[in-house]
Amino acid sequence: MIEKKKEINRFLFNTMVDYLSQFKHPTNEHGEIACYTPQLIFHHVSGTSEDLELKEKFFPIFYQAYLEGNLESNSIYLYLYRMHTQILNQEYHSEMNEDDQIEDLIQLLQLMKG
Repeated sequence: MIEKKKEINRFLFNTMVDYLSQFKHPTNEHGEIACYTPQLIFHHVSGTSEDLELKEKFFPIFYQAYLEGNLESNSIYLYLYRMHTQILNQEYHSEMNEDDQIEDLIQLLQLMKG
């Protein structure tokens, strides 16, 4: 079961990388599920060095979707939190509000916004 789940997650991730390479992030016109799905797929991929490079490469797309209101703050936070745990091998804790935590994680991970 676990191997099948990893296989499905890998297929979905590769498919989403192809999609986002050709098209823009879905907008609210496409619906909530369409807007949430790309981030969720990226969140569930394991975290190999290649995966992390792709997560970093595609971060500006997700960040722009967040700024435009097409991705909720908790979704972009989850994306960054997961990257933080995968890259630094430690959990992230902060007393700041969610928007400030997002900016803090971007700086900690040294990500480009656009």
